[in-house]
Amino acid sequence: GGTLAMVLATCWIHPLFTTVPATRPEFSCYASLKRFPIDVWAQRTGSSVPACRERRAPLDLAMMPEGPECKRMADELSRFQGNVITKMEILSGRYVDNGAPKNFDEFSERMIPAKIDKVGNKGKFIYFLCSSSRTPGVNASIWSTLGMSGRWSITQTVHTRFVMEMVDSEDKDLSVYYNDVRNFGTLAFSLDPAELESKLDSIGPAFLDGLTALEFIKIAKRQKESRFLAVFLMDQKKTSGIGNYILSECLYKSKLDP
Repeated sequence: GGTLAMVLATCWIHPLFTTVPATRPEFSCYASLKRFPIDVWAQRTGSSVPACRERRAPLDLAMMPEGPECKRMADELSRFQGNVITKMEILSGRYVDNGAPKNFDEFSERMIPAKIDKVGNKGKFIYFLCSSSRTPGVNASIWSTLGMSGRWSITQTVHTRFVMEMVDSEDKDLSVYYNDVRNFGTLAFSLDPAELESKLDSIGPAFLDGLTALEFIKIAKRQKESRFLAVFLMDQKKTSGIGNYILSECLYKSKLDP
């Protein structure tokens, strides 16, 4: 187990997470695009550049959201720190069909208008820290997981599930939307800072937060020898940020059987 962990950590995982990608990674081309010559692609899309090489606008991540994408998303959302949320609304999706997210009504009643003090993440978990003059001393938070297709965006789409209307420091109105095609992402709200602390403690250390190869090996050595490597790497309670696409690339690069 320790030997495999060392190979995995030194050959692929650690270098992969040393920086957050500024743009969408350049792949040779997605499999679905290989069937189309560039002239056909240009005719269909109006662009001579394959989608896999196009630069993406901020808050428009095209990869399935895993550690690097969630980190970049949180960094992009941090531009809204200091803004005041004036209204929140569930527009469609699972929370219309099955009821509002946890503590949504209480947060709306007690915290709005709410100031965004900080946006952070740990692995694939994104959170907003909020305060309000209506409830001094209460440190509330908004929790977000993106699932397979979730995105925070400044653009509303047919798949928009949730919206936060806010004003910035210059009293300009703007809206931030949560869009989710597959509808696997989650939202939750908390008015108890201890609850957020407990949530963060339940998530394993993240590679993008400085998890070293040695620390990773110590975690790996505590696992049962019978546990499949892929199951361990995907367990967000052990280490966080690895999902299907990173897992596949790590194991392929390291020539390891999952």
